[in-house]
Amino acid sequence: MTAPHRHRAIVAAYIEAYNDFDLDTLARMMHEDAVLVHHNRGICARGLPAILAQYRRTHTLMPNRRFLLPRTVETVQDCAFVTHRFVGTVSAEPPRPDAELQLDLLTVFRFRGPRISEYHDYG
Repeated sequence: MTAPHRHRAIVAAYIEAYNDFDLDTLARMMHEDAVLVHHNRGICARGLPAILAQYRRTHTLMPNRRFLLPRTVETVQDCAFVTHRFVGTVSAEPPRPDAELQLDLLTVFRFRGPRISEYHDYG
């Protein structure tokens, strides 16, 4: 399998695991020293324990949170650029309980071998 096909497969598997809240699979997909940054929301998690804690916080705030199918997935060298929508219903403050959240995102995945070393989203 070529690198672009492998990267697309990793992105698809990541989205499926995230939507299923499958932390074991997500942990296997990421490097121990991975970085996760939500640039427009001031969130930065460094290292697998911090990233998994961030996933748990997001799941607590929005149990039904999920990514919709990507609109585009482009690969360049060791990166994949994904445009997609994140949706969920907020179950606690802020901004208010039961608020529907929809974010159009550009997510950049960087890979080191078959694992994710960086995750950056903008939107």
